[in-house]
Amino acid sequence: MLKRQVLCKTCGVAFETARLLQKFCSRKCLTTDRNSQFKSLQQYPGIPPGTVGAIGELVVAADLLQRGYEVFRSLSPSASCDLAILKDGQLLRIEVRTGYQSAEKKLIVSNKNHRADVLAVNTNAGIIYIPTLEKGLPRWSAEMPNSLKLAI
Repeated sequence: MLKRQVLCKTCGVAFETARLLQKFCSRKCLTTDRNSQFKSLQQYPGIPPGTVGAIGELVVAADLLQRGYEVFRSLSPSASCDLAILKDGQLLRIEVRTGYQSAEKKLIVSNKNHRADVLAVNTNAGIIYIPTLEKGLPRWSAEMPNSLKLAI
């Protein structure tokens, strides 16, 4: 196997590799590089994750109120959803997550399953609803999954 000399993208140390696309000398350097990329995307740097989640729920609630929905917030952190919305007699459960949208418009969000009808992702580029709320309330069909897996 042909090896080549490469400089680590994170620490600058020279190392040998047979992999054509390898850019890091260790898993630690790879993790450091990825963390620095995501830090630049963080909406609320230095704020505890629980507080960021609460902010996200309030941002989504305000957006839904502006769209004409009645919005109800869960009192329990272990409830099946974060918000419930009501419009035209239809009630839907909303799960709110904090995510990031990369420069390539790729959505990066936790892939934990949820039991809600709609996933609202509060990103650095705005709120993304899955399925979309643009054309009114989503209509679920038997083919639609109960959980969405979007993360990398």
